[in-house]
This record gives sequence, C-alpha cells and structure tokens, in this order.
Amino acid sequence: MKINKELNVPIKIRPEYDSLYTWELEFVDKIVGGKPLTANDSSYINMFWRNKKTISYSDVKSPDTTFYYVFAKDNVAKNKLDDQNKEGRIVGYYQIGGHQKVPFDGYMEELERKEKDQRRWKISISAHDSVFNSERITGIFIDHIIHLSK
Repeated sequence: MKINKELNVPIKIRPEYDSLYTWELEFVDKIVGGKPLTANDSSYINMFWRNKKTISYSDVKSPDTTFYYVFAKDNVAKNKLDDQNKEGRIVGYYQIGGHQKVPFDGYMEELERKEKDQRRWKISISAHDSVFNSERITGIFIDHIIHLSK
C-alpha cells in the first residue's frame, strides 16, 4: 500500500507586485476614509497621474459588489472641470459581499450622454488577487450603478 502525502507549499507574491497590491488597498482606504496621505503616497500619485493634483474618489454598485475608485482631476477652474475630466486612470478595489477587497487599476472614459444631465462612463480595469492572478473587468456606470459586460 502506497501513502501519498500532500505538500503544502506557500505561494508568495513577487515583491514588486506585493508592494503595488498592498499600496492599492491601503491608498484607496486612506482616500475613502479621509485619512492623511504619506510622502510615499505622493510618489505613487505622481506615478499614476503625473501633474494632475486633485485626488478624489467615488463608488459604484452592482447587485452584490461595490467598486471604490480613486481618480485625479485636472487643476483647472471649477467651471471647466466637467469638460477637462473625460477620461483618466483609476485605482481602487471592489468589495464582494462587504468582506473581501480585491484591488484593481485601469481607465475610465466618458461616453456620449443620452440625456442632458446624465453622465455615463466606460471602465476597463485589471483586478488582482493576493497572488497576482488577474482578471479583466469592463462595464458602464451611470448614476453610481455599474452595468458589467463581463
């Protein structure tokens, strides 16, 4: 009779990915929670958004998931913000059932408005788990509700 033993080999994320994965979760939590940013956060902000300095966040919901994302606005006069911010890079996480947080980064682009005051955005993101498996998610959000096209 032969006995097979299972080997449990811990899989660790490579250091260059771990810091980005960890940073995405911590950074978005700081922005959403209104916590102060560090000098290290500033270097990431510069890496993601270059000369765009006004950082903000929003969230959108699907039936069982909430997406929290951070974006940068151009530093322009207030009345020109809507015209200047039609696309850009986003970083954030989505939360499944209020528990697990999965970080992502990607882009959003404003689509043509169907109604005068209703803005619509197309998003395309890459989400990553703790061992850096990735998943591509696309969708359109309108009025803080996301319609996934996955």
